[in-house]
Amino acid sequence: MEYALVFGAQQFIGFELCKALVNQGYEVLAIDEQQQEEMLENNKWMEIGRNANLQYREIGESIELQDNMICFLPIYDYYIVEKKTFFKRFIRNWKT
Repeated sequence: MEYALVFGAQQFIGFELCKALVNQGYEVLAIDEQQQEEMLENNKWMEIGRNANLQYREIGESIELQDNMICFLPIYDYYIVEKKTFFKRFIRNWKT
């Protein structure tokens, strides 16, 4: 079995990675800030459905790494989120 660890699983690229890896037969450990209950309520996760090859962990939970586990850290999603935050602050400060 091949294993993958995906950080930012709630973000666009992270989610698409999870979906593609599960479809290719990987056992995927998805990690993000949201709690599992909130994640499961999100409609996009229904695209993957309940799959034994997908596990979700909240950041801060202990995880068990597997030998030869591939790690994905799609920083582009976090970059976009940070840019939005920057621009919101900029516009808020500019208006005052």
